[in-house]
Amino acid sequence: FPLLRASARALRRGGMIVGREAAERVGDLDAVVLDALDLFPAESVLLHGIKTFSGARIDEAILDAAAVSSAAGGPLSSVFLRVIENRTDILPAVDSLVYEQEMGLSGWVSGRRVLVGNRRLLENHGVDVPSRDYESRYTHDGRELVYLSTAGELSAMFVVSYLAEEGIMKALRSLTGSGITLLVRTCDPNITPALLAERFDLDEESIRILPDSVGEPYYRMLQEPDPEGEATLATKGK
Repeated sequence: FPLLRASARALRRGGMIVGREAAERVGDLDAVVLDALDLFPAESVLLHGIKTFSGARIDEAILDAAAVSSAAGGPLSSVFLRVIENRTDILPAVDSLVYEQEMGLSGWVSGRRVLVGNRRLLENHGVDVPSRDYESRYTHDGRELVYLSTAGELSAMFVVSYLAEEGIMKALRSLTGSGITLLVRTCDPNITPALLAERFDLDEESIRILPDSVGEPYYRMLQEPDPEGEATLATKGK
């Protein structure tokens, strides 16, 4: 009877539970691994403004940021792809892309070192960044900053915000309320346990950011899913 009731509830929501084996395999679940793009889908990240530096052109700054973020995947890529109307064919190639934990991305674009991340990333590479007072003029109402550096110089600052969808919030609160920890893969330095807890009204202790040594293999698995993997529990995606 418990399995029958649980199966009926799952089916109404586009899910499936296959008997006792499913209950035994997932009944004592401790954690769920998620990509940041699952939490902030395409329309959930907004671009409020762009400030350029060192004489950089806005169109070139957007192309550089779009190329690096798109190669890494994640919520920021959707912001820049919207700006260029998903014209990925115009993006320059990115080589030697590296995610530096809690700081951002670095890679080579057209023979130039390009950095996309927070102020710590740029400082770590010896690039001058604006003062904290200057930043505070743009970081009101929950807005965050993403810096772009090209060839060792600060090129642009993007002002973005991350919005929580009600349906996703309810699902996450249900998971964490059941004692399940959220393990989040991200290459966006703005997505931290503190930000996720604030946006989705969660306990910060229930959220962990995966280190890149684990997050990168997980991301590769997402790109090439096993077409014949066993599924004792499955969902259409809702």
